[in-house]
Amino acid sequence: MRETPLFFTLWVGLWHVNRPKQLPATKAGLYRAAVDLLLSSWTRPKNPDPAVIDAIGVDPLKLRPVLEALACKTLTQQSEDFALSELLDLLDQAKDNSAVDFPREMRIDAVDDYLERHAGFLVAPRKRHYRFIHRSFQEHLAACELIHRTSPPSHPREISSDNLFPDGLLAKLQQDSSNWRNVARLAISELVVARRLADLRELLDAMSEPYAEDGCSWPAVALLALEMVNDPEMPELPERCSQVLRRGGGRAGAARPPREVGQEEG
Repeated sequence: MRETPLFFTLWVGLWHVNRPKQLPATKAGLYRAAVDLLLSSWTRPKNPDPAVIDAIGVDPLKLRPVLEALACKTLTQQSEDFALSELLDLLDQAKDNSAVDFPREMRIDAVDDYLERHAGFLVAPRKRHYRFIHRSFQEHLAACELIHRTSPPSHPREISSDNLFPDGLLAKLQQDSSNWRNVARLAISELVVARRLADLRELLDAMSEPYAEDGCSWPAVALLALEMVNDPEMPELPERCSQVLRRGGGRAGAARPPREVGQEEG
């Protein structure tokens, strides 16, 4: 995270706006703070143009859940790019959701013009197509989408049943562990920060138990669970979870395929 100019600049910015408080000590805290800082900067007024809340009628707090859904959708499509129409569809759904206080006067037709002039948190690889400024921010937003058991009352849109915790994240990991591995790491970090230890145990059990029992079910997911247990952020886990992971560890380690030169360590 700290090895690229973008992240170094962000950490300096976080330090500046948080003085004299310390920077967040966890991955989840750092990513959440960085994304919120970028959203705040992206949506504030820029002379002579108005702020996003005035330009399109939505504030950053209500925009964030929409971007979480969009990040998860594009990753499900194994893509980093999305069409402007996909963002407009999600904004339109949020506008039509009468269960929450989402601005009814939101001007969907103004989004294209705003993004043309202020891409900011999003960048445009081609006309009317966008991507998040860095894939890791897309993964953070997707992780935040996948840790809800139900749609929070404050959400401007209903979370898809395919994305509800824990089944949504587990299904995505089982289907394509390489695409969702970093999302799972960030989701686990979010659970740790929120002290949702029962949910954390349930997720790690589910990731490791099938492989521990039959020795052939998606070993990459079990290996990820083992990796996360050894993460310095991880609190002490209940004994049952630890036993499951230990049982799976022997088989998972034996089944690890040879690593190719230059391949990332999973």
